[in-house]
Amino acid sequence: MHNVSKKAWRLFCSHGTVLFYIAQQPDCTISEIADALTVTPRTVWGLIGDLKRAGLVDSRREGKRHYYTINGAGRFPDPLLSHLTLDEALKAIMLGSDQVDPPGRAAAGRPARPANENVKALLEGAPLV
Repeated sequence: MHNVSKKAWRLFCSHGTVLFYIAQQPDCTISEIADALTVTPRTVWGLIGDLKRAGLVDSRREGKRHYYTINGAGRFPDPLLSHLTLDEALKAIMLGSDQVDPPGRAAAGRPARPANENVKALLEGAPLV
């Protein structure tokens, strides 16, 4: 586990941070997420609830424990990102090696935008066109 100060700030919102953690640590538990992100289990429980309702996180129960994985086919509720699946967005951010463009862009005769430009646009809140 990384030694992160509780005063450290995050580039992504709490929901995004939880998504990234689950993507990197599939089948994790609430307590594992809370420990890693230095937040309370109750906070994680609320964030997971939002992500499950949005269709971005799946869970399975074994005994009293719940284990979480991302739903890579889920789409973001944000209108600027709704054309991306979670898998496409994570690939663009984490790997930066694939082309990620809105549907129809290549069909319209325009060249695909390199992934690093998509990541920059994504992080700046610009539409990915």
